Amino acid sequence: MLRNTLFINGVLRMGIAFFMPIVFALLLNEIRHLRFKRVVQTISYLPHFLSWVVVASMIRPLTASNGPLNLLVEALGGGGPILFLQRSDWFLGIVLASDVWKGIGWGSIIYLAAISGIDPSLYESAEIDGAGRVQKMRHITLPSITFVIVILFLLQLGNILEHGFDQIFNLYNPLVYDFGDILGTYIYRMGLEEFRYSFAAAAGLFQNLVGLAALVAANLFVKRLGQAGAYSLT
Repeated sequence: MLRNTLFINGVLRMGIAFFMPIVFALLLNEIRHLRFKRVVQTISYLPHFLSWVVVASMIRPLTASNGPLNLLVEALGGGGPILFLQRSDWFLGIVLASDVWKGIGWGSIIYLAAISGIDPSLYESAEIDGAGRVQKMRHITLPSITFVIVILFLLQLGNILEHGFDQIFNLYNPLVYDFGDILGTYIYRMGLEEFRYSFAAAAGLFQNLVGLAALVAANLFVKRLGQAGAYSLT
């Protein structure tokens, strides 16, 4: 369970999904057509307001053996139906894709707010020096929002063992326990389904202690690199 949790929350979410809103915010910032920009923002925000129950009820029919995805696979000559939610490679890919789809728009709000606070004279000076969009993004925009990125990364790191319960609980099944079961869903089954309350309480305490240790360690590491951490240690 610990291995699955660290892989899903650490590698997939923090290693890939965490950076998608940053990239999305940088791209949105480069759109000059305000009406088109607002439409894209609105569409990207909407999935955030859907619960994982609703999202899972959309994913299951799409990935069913007779669902649209399998019909498309067969039409393209892919052979028999693919059990998307029963295979490790497809299940983890669906977890990552649905997490990015649901959170990319909402997660970009903070970065867009931070970008809007950058002094416009910096971009004007860069244009005078002949800098292009990519260069301004790399040397002005990203360094200016580094503090926000670090703070959000540290806050998410503190929940590395707790995040993702709703998503996994609504998508997984007994066939994917070996690679899709995380600590949150495991504690739920042990405590509420098998009535092992003391074991579930101990596992929950373990979650909190590891999250606290990861947050403190990462905060100290960030401070050693010269960045402002989530809090000050004396």
